[in-house]
Amino acid sequence: MKYVRLGSTLKATCVIFFTVKTFSMALAKESYENATKPAPNSELETKLLKIYGGNYGNWIRSFGLLPSWKMPADCLERFIWHGYRPNPNTYTFCIKSAFYPTNETFNFWTHFVAFLFFLWRTLWLWNQVEEPLSSRNCLAWLSCFGCLYVLLASSLAHLFNCKSPTMQEFGFCLDMNAIAVFAGANFFMNINHVCPLYSSEYPDLSVYFIKGVGCLWILMQFVQVFSRHERCAHPVFFRVVIPSVLYGTIMLPCFIRFVFPELLQSTARGAAECGETQLFAKYFRYHFILCIVSSIVKTKRFPERQFPGTFDIIGSSHQIFHITTALAAYYQNKLIEVVLLNPDSSLQQSAPLSLSPQTVFYSIVTYFVVVLPIISLASMDLGRAIELRRTLKKQS
Repeated sequence: MKYVRLGSTLKATCVIFFTVKTFSMALAKESYENATKPAPNSELETKLLKIYGGNYGNWIRSFGLLPSWKMPADCLERFIWHGYRPNPNTYTFCIKSAFYPTNETFNFWTHFVAFLFFLWRTLWLWNQVEEPLSSRNCLAWLSCFGCLYVLLASSLAHLFNCKSPTMQEFGFCLDMNAIAVFAGANFFMNINHVCPLYSSEYPDLSVYFIKGVGCLWILMQFVQVFSRHERCAHPVFFRVVIPSVLYGTIMLPCFIRFVFPELLQSTARGAAECGETQLFAKYFRYHFILCIVSSIVKTKRFPERQFPGTFDIIGSSHQIFHITTALAAYYQNKLIEVVLLNPDSSLQQSAPLSLSPQTVFYSIVTYFVVVLPIISLASMDLGRAIELRRTLKKQS
């Protein structure tokens, strides 16, 4: 028992170290070096001219794309120098740009292709289950919806964020909100069917987790809107913290079960105990590692920080972040697959939350009726503030 506790302590220490390291990197003061043109004859200008000064650069510019120093500061990504679409623009140009060599093209396709793949997997799972609309499967379908929604919202946000400042802010707010929906749906799935938490001393532990995480999700929505405000001193920090916290809630039930098994005296059997313990440990480990890697890569801005201009179009940190998060969602979906296809009926015993198909449907409808108008109003206000700053900058 002593060695088990020591191993759990070491694992937790490593997780806390990487988390603090990631957040501390995000707290560094954000400065957009690419907002101004590189100094003449500087090393940076020489590198950029070597990449974009010949036929390749002419080909990029033939699509109407601009360098970073000709773009408004609110449209810039740090250390990305070329391949920007003019903002504002038309819907037609936004759609066509999905096939242009822009710095957003790969961002769009990485999540849109993943969306199509997960849509196929959801339909496949639906056909494999004998009673897809039974109450025991509702949380699994809600989890699948969250995965599809976050991938589609992300891809469309990257595709249409050059339409206008308002659409730019709407896309960001929708993307962050979709991450919250994805995190919530998968958290419910994990804590109910994959890794249910039960302790003889705290029989309502799962219920407390659900209430606490629900309050945290609501708080994160206000924080993500504030991170876009001009008065926010550390926007990068909040933009890293919000998805990190939300993705962390997904892993929380399985993290406690796998890292601190001695703390739980579980009588609620989850899918992780139904003859698939090693398989679930592998899926959870892959999911956890991918989430950590994606946070560090995105915060560290690797590799575009180290190789300016080389990875503007393909290979930037945000694109790597898209790939790793899509892979993490795949391993989360594999956990759902085992739950849906496992014939052991004891999976549903002691589940703290049970939803009917009607409840899931009304929840999704209520979300779109209530939350989307709020996001629209917030993005309109943020968009007007951006337009005002752009106008004042032109006049000065």
